[in-house]
Amino acid sequence: MICYSGTFDDIHQRFARGWAYNALEPDTRIPLEIWIDGVKWRRVDADLFREDLLKNGVGDGRHGFSIRLPKMVFDGAEHILGVHVADSQQELNNSPQNYCAEKQSVSALKWVDYRDYSRLLLANLIRTPQQNQQLAVEEQVDGKIRLSALPVLVTVDTTSVCNLKCVMCPHGIMEIEKKHLAPELFSRTLPFIPFACEIQLYGLGEPLTSSSFWNCAKAGVYHPETLVVINSNALLLNERCATRLLDSAIGVVNFSMDAATETSYHKIRGGDWGLVIENIERFRKMRDARGKCSPLIYLNMLIMRENFSEINGFVKIAHDIGVDGILLRGLNRYSDEEMSRYVVRRKDWVFDYKEQGLWDNRALYEEEILRARKLADQYGLRWVDRDTEEVGFFRVMDNHRLKSESAPQSSMQGIKECGYPWEWLMINIDGNVRPCCYAKKFIGNLYEMSSDEIWNGVAMQEVRRKILAGEIPELCRGADCKFVNIEKLKQ
Repeated sequence: MICYSGTFDDIHQRFARGWAYNALEPDTRIPLEIWIDGVKWRRVDADLFREDLLKNGVGDGRHGFSIRLPKMVFDGAEHILGVHVADSQQELNNSPQNYCAEKQSVSALKWVDYRDYSRLLLANLIRTPQQNQQLAVEEQVDGKIRLSALPVLVTVDTTSVCNLKCVMCPHGIMEIEKKHLAPELFSRTLPFIPFACEIQLYGLGEPLTSSSFWNCAKAGVYHPETLVVINSNALLLNERCATRLLDSAIGVVNFSMDAATETSYHKIRGGDWGLVIENIERFRKMRDARGKCSPLIYLNMLIMRENFSEINGFVKIAHDIGVDGILLRGLNRYSDEEMSRYVVRRKDWVFDYKEQGLWDNRALYEEEILRARKLADQYGLRWVDRDTEEVGFFRVMDNHRLKSESAPQSSMQGIKECGYPWEWLMINIDGNVRPCCYAKKFIGNLYEMSSDEIWNGVAMQEVRRKILAGEIPELCRGADCKFVNIEKLKQ
């Protein structure tokens, strides 16, 4: 009789989870049976990757299982759940378990549809984020509007709460309803992320204010090749918070500073300059003391007239603190109506968004950026210029460059060049989903629709169809997007 090792760990957010392993055949994925109240319900293979298994010497780490339980388990009655090795009497450790959940309402039982993703796994079509990305590129080139590929980049807004009121941010001009991402909503995002190249756990607020962020940032949730990224203002990055961040799945921390002097920082962001520098430097030292190179640490500067002369000084500060790189970007050029909303008075200084933009001085802007780039190279700093990036800021390949190798040049003009609906999803704290940050309308809500109804639903397919035809989709009309703007110039 073969003796298997393994444990039925727990039942968490409607999933039965655990692992199973045969040390004599370490490459074998153990088939298991889930039993409910003495009746065999379903088989599942223990083939999911778990970092904790790998670290503890359990083969290659791909011996975990996680399966969503049926609705009947959540009827308010007590049930007995067990996990057996298939076609045997051997149970995993900690099996069976008694489980009694609070009865769920009908509206709460709108289950996420995993069928398409399970099919992809079984067919071995996708096993890594890079394969998924390549498939996304190929499907756009081939004119597909219903995709087998999953999102390449997923942005999840973990909170709307922020401890600053920066002049170029909605928090600086209005009161924002304070909300954190609900745990249930994060569980509904999971079908989108198995093979994402990049997960961004930030949006309108400061992630470190949110308990939801820490839930989303747990190690072991994501594919080991997925890069998890956050933006933070660093004001809450005390020693305890820094330790939690170093223990998390985060691979890149981008600290927003937007200045190289205390005066400019206080004007633009209004925070404690000295505390920010102190917190970032301590965080870098704590990471280095562990002998780690992850997470990568970047300083971010949103360039405007007020801080334009400080770009080189900003590069020097990044070097002095000892971070890994810098990230620069100019203000987005919105419509005149939108920009006119951003007029903020700070004592003897007035921030006027339209006047602060450098879009009418592009040559000067690029000249200064080039000088800063040379200085960064001298210091050995990594460099990300978001104004030249397409999708994703750190790991994701340039989809549009790849497309140009296989698509005729005529198809690379205007709206047809946009690849976002084939690769990007943005999810806000209310569950509303957009295909990119520029879209004016939502394509669905995760509380009301399954993942596949959103990613491959009627609305998203229509967006892709319009783009392939060279037409501006309805939800993109009025968007301050370069692809839309180029298309308007052609008309």
